[in-house]
Amino acid sequence: MSTISKITKSILFTTMLTAAACSNGKPVEAPVESEPTAFPESASKAESENLTAQLPATSPEPSPMIEAAPAQDTIVVPEPEKFSEWMGRGRMRFQSQDLEGALGDYRTAVEKRPESQHAQIQLARTLLAMGRGGEAREHAEAAVEIDGTSSFAWNTMGRVELAEGENDAAIASFERSAQEDADNSYAWNNLGFVLIEEELYEEAVSALEEAATGATPKAYMWNNLGMAYEHLDQIELARAAYRQASTGGSAKALANFQRLEGVVSLIASGNEDVAPENTGEGAQPPSEEGAEPSVASTEEPEAMSEGLEIAEVQEP
Repeated sequence: MSTISKITKSILFTTMLTAAACSNGKPVEAPVESEPTAFPESASKAESENLTAQLPATSPEPSPMIEAAPAQDTIVVPEPEKFSEWMGRGRMRFQSQDLEGALGDYRTAVEKRPESQHAQIQLARTLLAMGRGGEAREHAEAAVEIDGTSSFAWNTMGRVELAEGENDAAIASFERSAQEDADNSYAWNNLGFVLIEEELYEEAVSALEEAATGATPKAYMWNNLGMAYEHLDQIELARAAYRQASTGGSAKALANFQRLEGVVSLIASGNEDVAPENTGEGAQPPSEEGAEPSVASTEEPEAMSEGLEIAEVQEP
């Protein structure tokens, strides 16, 4: 990243935080948050539409008797045949939290095309969502071997290592992911998450500031940044970050913002225990981030969880 780019980001970032910190009035009410889906690489979130049937207006005249239609045979949906069909059904099942179904579809896709990095990544992410990090490793490693310049592959590798408690290795993988794509907000957030766990708060702030100014900043990333600031006793900056996150819909950030109401310094007041535990939002599976152009778009999974009680790790 060039020096000019970093300076520009720094100025923009400082301006945003200063504006939030200096604003008066009550904190903005956060909108009601929907339940996250299991992805997000994510923290991914599946939404369904409610279809309301419209009944015809009642008639004063009785309706004539209508003979019931004969029962129709059950429609059997054929199994997918093409690689893209297995990937598509796996994606839909993953987003609807049918992880077992998604696992089967992605396994078949990998069997059909083991050289597909996207299929390997999605299979690894599904296994991570199921708490099977050990099994996910094989596919994350395969993804990295297929293309070592993929930011998404390294981010997935880092999530596997994080799930297995290999924090040093996870830090290296997330750093490599950010190196391959400096605008990958998920990689920077996940790096910041691990650094908070390691109590390296200044380094965590640097990574999370990059996440908040990257291509896909999320509310939980601002909340994680607030947590890192708070651990450094930079209360005004922490409140500004929490406020930014709460305007994005994070109820946890709003609670953190309100918790610091009237607090100037946790250390000076002897209230170090007030500082949040590292339960921020960290490595979560992205829904379809890193997809191959010929198969799917590179969208990020919805936030799988939220908050700084544990830094959130999300994936694309």
